[in-house]
This record gives sequence, structure tokens and C-alpha cells, in this order.
Amino acid sequence: MLAHFTARGFRNLLPLDIAPAPGTHLLLGGNGAGKTSLLEAVYVLATTRSFRAAQIADCAAHGTGEMEVWGEVETDRRTALAVSVREGGAPAQRQRQADAPVRASGSAAGGGLVGVGARGC
Repeated sequence: MLAHFTARGFRNLLPLDIAPAPGTHLLLGGNGAGKTSLLEAVYVLATTRSFRAAQIADCAAHGTGEMEVWGEVETDRRTALAVSVREGGAPAQRQRQADAPVRASGSAAGGGLVGVGARGC
């Protein structure tokens, strides 16, 4: 279960910090309100990939070149996850923290830095 979620600089989303309660949630809003962007941000956090963009760096808000999503997932323990893109950084780096699996390295569009981390809480 997603216990906490934060997004900064992700597509058209305003800075977001939510702690969804257990259960089913319904997203309502007009066209362009950010419903799909919110789902995409959660997907990026879980998979380090976008279902809409070829490169994760393309998820950064227009004109910023930077984005960050962070969350805590609760199962039998609590795990913190983070994915970020920084403008003008080195090739993509995916890191492991604590006992999280290591993901393969790659490169981000525009030479940005992509960081991914997970740790038990």
C-alpha cells in the first residue's frame, strides 16, 4: 500500500504531498487537471519508467528539467522510494540503499542525472 507520496516538478502537477488512506480512491477532474500525471508519477516511483514518455527526464515540468517523486510503501515493513531527475548532471545512475535490489544503469535524455533509491524504514 502507498502510505505517503510526494511529487515536485512532475509534468503539470503542483507540488504534491499526500498520505492516502487505505482503500479505493477516485480521481476526479477536468481535462488537463493532472489525473493521468498523478497516476504516471506513482508508476514512475514504482517502476522507474514512464508509460507516456520514452525517457524519464521527459516527465519534468516544462522548462524546469528537474523532477522528484518520493513515497513510502507499506507491506509487512515500510520502505521509502525516490526517483529524481536533475538538469545538467551525469548519465543516469540508479542506486541501492539498504536491502533494495540494484537496477541497471542507463542514460537520461539531455544528460540529466536520474537517481533512484530505496531503503527500509
